[in-house]
Amino acid sequence: MKKNLILSFIFLLLLGFNASQAQVKFGTGISFGYGKGAAIDEVNSNYSIDSAGNETDEGLYHSYGKGFTAALLLTARICNNGDFELNIGGFKGKKFTYTDHEDYGFGQVYNETGTFGACGWFLEPMIRLHTNNEDGQLNYYARQGLLIGLGIKNTTVRNASNSYGQLFNTTTDWTTVDRAKTAFGYTGELGLAYTPNNNYEFNFGIYFRGVNVCWKTSSFTEYSRNTMSGSITSHTGIDSLDVNQKEVIYKKTVSDTDNISDKLPTVLLQDFQPLSSVGLRIGFVYHFGSAVTR
Repeated sequence: MKKNLILSFIFLLLLGFNASQAQVKFGTGISFGYGKGAAIDEVNSNYSIDSAGNETDEGLYHSYGKGFTAALLLTARICNNGDFELNIGGFKGKKFTYTDHEDYGFGQVYNETGTFGACGWFLEPMIRLHTNNEDGQLNYYARQGLLIGLGIKNTTVRNASNSYGQLFNTTTDWTTVDRAKTAFGYTGELGLAYTPNNNYEFNFGIYFRGVNVCWKTSSFTEYSRNTMSGSITSHTGIDSLDVNQKEVIYKKTVSDTDNISDKLPTVLLQDFQPLSSVGLRIGFVYHFGSAVTR
């Protein structure tokens, strides 16, 4: 289904270009924006339990797509009111924090804090419709198209301590990276454009990106554990871990033949995570030659 959607979109772009190549005018530009999370879901939680057994678990509802975005724009104007556009850009997601506090009494306490955030690249082939861009006037535009997410990853940095009174204590610091499959979704924007002349355009819009990601793999990139038992201190590094402790593969189905060897990655069920966002974006476009067809 996704392949058919992509092929159909490309076919329409090529068809439109072929039908109007005599009047196509090209341009390039840049844009910057910031978006809040949309279609949020639970991505982690703050957990605590005290020595009396009182337990709380607060869900953290976010979207990994919340944060800054920037893009390079390639555009082809084929008529007075229509453009083909390609946004080649990326995003740097906001960092979120979770906590885990567990007090089991008798001096046994576990504390963990983690910070996580996503980043990646987008391709956005779009069609833009706009009012006549008369020089020195504000004009309205609307664009929409296909969103393709590439190289999306989520990095989590964790710090944990586990103590049994004053005689035994461990501190662990580790970093994991979740890497996503290629993601497909929808992108759209409504905005205003100001064209002081045939070559320059300044625009401001409200955009929406609707997409979920599915992690493909997860792996430790850093791991350090220090253990103190009385006066004896020991260290464990990432090379001391088995493969199934530091690598994960996500699949649609987990079978009996999975997770049977410590020399192979752990296999877990795949799950979709929210990456949608809605926000504001400003941009500048330079049209080559007599770029705006009248």
